[in-house]
Amino acid sequence: MKYKILVIFLVFILISNVYSQHIIPIELREASIWDFVNLIYGISTAFATLLLIFHGFKFITASTTEDKREARNGLIYTLLGLFIIALALALVNFLYSRPAGY
Repeated sequence: MKYKILVIFLVFILISNVYSQHIIPIELREASIWDFVNLIYGISTAFATLLLIFHGFKFITASTTEDKREARNGLIYTLLGLFIIALALALVNFLYSRPAGY
């Protein structure tokens, strides 16, 4: 008897979930490469900003010339990475945009 009550209860719960799926239509939009590029650009610039702060603090608090050289190289490489990120964004923007006639 308990098994029949459980089965009937589960049937009613599962049926209500099936009927409730069509109440609100969900419109999906296509993800483009531009959305992906913006995501990667945002993450990489945030990471580069954190690296700039880290290497700047490391440069200021360095006591030996070797530590200062290491921090300066880190700053240079981070700025070079930011430059490459900006170039990649410009390249994708150039390739993704279409000429007026097409």
